[in-house]
Amino acid sequence: MSDTNYNDRDPFEGDTPKDENGFQDSTASGEGPYGPNSSANGQQPGWGPGNQQQGSSYQYNPNAGWAGGSSAGREEYKWNFADYESASEPPKARAKRSRGFTVFASILCVVLAIGVLSFAGYGVYSMVGDRDQKNVDSSSSQTQMPGLSIQEKPATSEQAAADGSLTTTQIIKKVKPSVVGIVTYQGNNSFASSGAGSGIIMTSDGYILTNAHVVEKAVGIKVVLDNGEEYSASLIGSDTRTDIAVIKIEAQNLTYADFGNSDQVEEGERVVAIGNPTGMQLAGSTTQGIISALDRAVKSENGYTMRFLQTDAAINPGNSGGPLVNEFGQVIGINSAKYVNEGYEGIGFAIPINDALPIVEQLITNGKVTGRPMLGITGEPIDSVLSRMYSVPTGVHILSVDPNADIASKNVVPGDIITQVNGTAVASADDISQVLDGFKPGDKVKLTIYRRSNSSVGGRTFEVSVTLMSDNGDGTVSPASK
Repeated sequence: MSDTNYNDRDPFEGDTPKDENGFQDSTASGEGPYGPNSSANGQQPGWGPGNQQQGSSYQYNPNAGWAGGSSAGREEYKWNFADYESASEPPKARAKRSRGFTVFASILCVVLAIGVLSFAGYGVYSMVGDRDQKNVDSSSSQTQMPGLSIQEKPATSEQAAADGSLTTTQIIKKVKPSVVGIVTYQGNNSFASSGAGSGIIMTSDGYILTNAHVVEKAVGIKVVLDNGEEYSASLIGSDTRTDIAVIKIEAQNLTYADFGNSDQVEEGERVVAIGNPTGMQLAGSTTQGIISALDRAVKSENGYTMRFLQTDAAINPGNSGGPLVNEFGQVIGINSAKYVNEGYEGIGFAIPINDALPIVEQLITNGKVTGRPMLGITGEPIDSVLSRMYSVPTGVHILSVDPNADIASKNVVPGDIITQVNGTAVASADDISQVLDGFKPGDKVKLTIYRRSNSSVGGRTFEVSVTLMSDNGDGTVSPASK
């Protein structure tokens, strides 16, 4: 193998004419310097045009180097390094920007701009708002939209009207501190309360007025004042006939109620009821109404007929024992939910205070009502219409007779009709009570009795003399000596 000296011989040297830069023209043969199928008229950077002759191609042999072609017309090859470097370097690609990134950047810029403007606007608004608020507070003449600002309540006079009447608010402030809650317990190995009601403080040392049915059968009584203080109470006395009871707590300097004359009450007067409907959960609730009627006769469960003030102020269970107050802040009645008919609205009853106070005085003094005479019967009225309908005289139809009463020993039985007491005609239990008011237990009275015959036609009349018994106030009687 012969050595080829690449320094003595240009490997790209051939017979093809070269241009002034030393490049051969490849257009004549249709082959470019890189081989066949190169562009016939195209130029590559660094390769000048030449006049390569047909068949004057070069071949490269690894052992012999470049061979072939004619040596005629050979010229010295000159390499243009500047053109070669420019040809060998690939064109710089233009950086492509992501469209999504551009959109995201744009949105981010907008958001930041809005944020900056918002903070700036809020700062300006705050400064202006504070300044305006200070101006509003410092100047009462500042114009404002109606209903958009909180106004102070106008100052009102705390004094009563010229006639002494009070507003509802003034009545509540005056009377409410004297109203208490009453919680009762009946034992039975249970710590739960058995009932609840209301009461009225009568004295500064703790005497409290309430209904008898509120404390009935209680073995323990708790009193809750308007300020939340709690006390254990003792029962002083109870009278079921009038539904009045008195209890006491050991306390001093209590706020007590003022009492008014219930005989002066007129229909249509404004009244306020204060109490604890449903118990202590709604303690101190106030309702308002008018006096709907006077002297309403309502029969109690034990057969007694009681007289009430009727009102449309709401009186619910738990209000029992609380005050019914007139427009002067005076207690004129004791509310009693016991006599409220279920299913009716706007009908409430209160015991007139003039009827209650004599009972209260006796309960405090004696622990019970004494000196109240009683026949020892229960009955129902027979008016003139019933009299004609059943062909019997008007009077009081006897329903029951107390076996401890003197009348039971005089052969008076249920079904008989009392027509007269000491010569005075009677047609109701109230008529009998009015006659007996002039007597005392132990006195004797004469009764006129009508008894129907077994044939249902006609009957007979007879008289008996009976000794009046003492009413115990619980539906029972006892001899006067006791």
